[in-house]
Amino acid sequence: MPKRRIVVGETEIIPLYDVPHMIKGIGNQLLAKNLIWHKNDKILAGKWKDIETACSIDIESDDVRLLPKITELHLNSAKIPKMKVSLATQVFSHTMAAAIAIMARNSKTSSTGSVTVEPRTIETTRIIKLFDSIFDRLDGGTFKAPAVKPPKGTVAAGSSHLQF
Repeated sequence: MPKRRIVVGETEIIPLYDVPHMIKGIGNQLLAKNLIWHKNDKILAGKWKDIETACSIDIESDDVRLLPKITELHLNSAKIPKMKVSLATQVFSHTMAAAIAIMARNSKTSSTGSVTVEPRTIETTRIIKLFDSIFDRLDGGTFKAPAVKPPKGTVAAGSSHLQF
């Protein structure tokens, strides 16, 4: 069977038809493997362990949490419902990336001292932010983008999608 390709100039276009399934698939793959991203001559590694570490520290903090919606259903590979888009989008969210970045910049350690969010974890936050941005741009659920996330919504003349 021939490989079907869309090529514009020298750039191959890869159509993404089912954005929610893409996000679930990425989450399911990240559970088993590290995600490697080549960006600007750098190699970034996204690791599920980084997400687990940051979330366990957040859960231990009890009083003021950065990630109050994150539960064991989001983190424990044995309990994650593999078909729940909402859980995957909460993991691959701006909120998750921001929380991990704050912890990584401060080398946050758990109250028991057993785990630390290392500065290298910033690589994982960049990958989470990438998928959050892709989801916002491709899941055109709204016609008018909210002010806090301008690229969110359907592609239209004058929208910021093309700058991405």
